[in-house]
Amino acid sequence: MAMQTPDTVNPLVLLAGGETLLVTSFTMIILKTKARATILRTLGIAALGFLTYFLEQYISQLCLRGGRPHWAVTAGSLLWVQFLSASELAIVSRVDDSQLPNHNTRGGILSAVGLLWNMRRIGTQWQVKNVPLATGYQSRTAFLLRRIAVTLGTYLFVDALVSMPPPDPALVEASKTTFLLHTLSLEDAIFRVAMTISYWISTGILNLFMTNVGAIVSVLLHLSRPEDCPPLYGSFSEAYTVRRFWGVSWHQMFRSFLTGHADLIVDALPVSLFTYVSGGIFAQTDLTFVLFPIITIWKLNMALRRKIGLCFLMAGSLFGMVSCIMRILTFRTATFSQSAEGVLWNSIEQSLVVILGSMPLLPAIQKLQIGFLSNISSSLFSLLPSKDSSAKQGYPNSSGSKSMGFKANSQEEMIRLDSREV
Repeated sequence: MAMQTPDTVNPLVLLAGGETLLVTSFTMIILKTKARATILRTLGIAALGFLTYFLEQYISQLCLRGGRPHWAVTAGSLLWVQFLSASELAIVSRVDDSQLPNHNTRGGILSAVGLLWNMRRIGTQWQVKNVPLATGYQSRTAFLLRRIAVTLGTYLFVDALVSMPPPDPALVEASKTTFLLHTLSLEDAIFRVAMTISYWISTGILNLFMTNVGAIVSVLLHLSRPEDCPPLYGSFSEAYTVRRFWGVSWHQMFRSFLTGHADLIVDALPVSLFTYVSGGIFAQTDLTFVLFPIITIWKLNMALRRKIGLCFLMAGSLFGMVSCIMRILTFRTATFSQSAEGVLWNSIEQSLVVILGSMPLLPAIQKLQIGFLSNISSSLFSLLPSKDSSAKQGYPNSSGSKSMGFKANSQEEMIRLDSREV
């Protein structure tokens, strides 16, 4: 009896068998290896990567032969998302059987499989940030009816989208693949904008459809509770910045394994010697900008008050030196997701350089006859005590004195002021 070839086997059987093998292998990695068994877990994840690749190739060829390239893209993407989730749990978070809620064999298997497909890690210690909360209590029946209605609407939208006629071949030919916008006509630009918006909307609705299907099946089989299935998207009224759009309004399905693998890669990379050398040179440069000007200024023939002011100005580079040192120390110890403090020190250092470099030009700017600058200067000087208030407070004042009466225009006026004080 001849052995069946893959072409004679039902494709669904092959896909189901490959997915079962992949999920079973992941479950064995989580339940049967220790959390710190790095080599074993890395080899296991590598095997899952090869299996995912072969499944993705098979599904892509199957869908392309059937004339459904969009399903090939969707199925292939989901397989790699599943693999990245498995890799994050096994190598980054290092989940083992002691961290799962059920320690018996059946409960451990269900918990491991559920965690693999729980992309946002809802209800676990690894839950991602900014997961939208469900509004009020919702019974199982109300939850199912609401999610089924939304899912039917999303299905009709996706079906209508994929049933649309293909675009004009003249708009998608090879000559149109350019980043130089001036080479495109108005029709080409409108087509690009429309395709970008439609792709974003269709991707969001397709994600909502797949998430709702999983939630409906899970709640219907009593594998999850309605509160374990929060909404996929947050409020889009909160998306008033790019950061809040991606971090609050948009779904957080990929946040766990993307940030997890980024942390793993960055933490594994040692801080290069060049980082320390360049940081040391910058810190020494800041110190040089403090000492040399102060030594030179102190030897100049000028008023002591002016010397002290210039020395204080030059000493501002000490703050830049401290910021440089703190930046190096922070980047050396912080992980990728905790690098905000290092970025803050870097911003402080750069801002101080700009401020200190601009301060010597302020007196020259004050002399310019610019309308709004004069108004600002007048407003600032109005906050200072006037001549009348200075005289009332006992400060000397004369027609030859400036601003507050502290500086006379001639030597005779200085003598007159001294005699008046006596």
